[in-house]
Amino acid sequence: MSQSVIPLKREISRKPPGSTEKKTRRLCAFLSVACVWLMIGIPIGTVMIPLFAEDATLAQRAHLRTIDIIVPIALWQRCLAAAVSLLPAFAAVLAVENARRCFRLCAKGRFFDGEIVSRLRSLAGWGCAFAAASFCTSALLSVLLSLQNPAGKHFISIGIDPDGVTALFFAGLVWVIAAVIARAKRAVDENSQFV
Repeated sequence: MSQSVIPLKREISRKPPGSTEKKTRRLCAFLSVACVWLMIGIPIGTVMIPLFAEDATLAQRAHLRTIDIIVPIALWQRCLAAAVSLLPAFAAVLAVENARRCFRLCAKGRFFDGEIVSRLRSLAGWGCAFAAASFCTSALLSVLLSLQNPAGKHFISIGIDPDGVTALFFAGLVWVIAAVIARAKRAVDENSQFV
């Protein structure tokens, strides 16, 4: 019994140089536009939730139990809750604006630009501001939402949101990435002086 071996010819697909960069630049251009829509949607959603959500949903956002809201939430409380909720939304919009500028620079092919580093650092800073503002906002909301309760039934609730903790870790990660890019840029600049 004889075996015949048939050699398999594998085609190795080679991408033309720069095709990955083109895809990355297109993705960055798309993400830049997505950031604009996000900057519009964040404040609108932030205002709409306190104005139109049920009392139980607002209580949950303020780290309160539903039974802690004894008197139905009045319109003036909802308007103030919307205003207070805009504080972390403002920080989030500024963080997204810095991300948008980074994406625009990358869409232009300026991946290791010095401005990228400063924008990433600003993004990290506003991410930390978002986390801090979220922490303070939930405490303010708990006081505001229980304001009409009878004497002795007012609450202040201090809670740590997973969103805030995630934002802090993300901000730290972005800060480290900015530091790595800055260090790489310095190394490239030093090497270019020797050549």
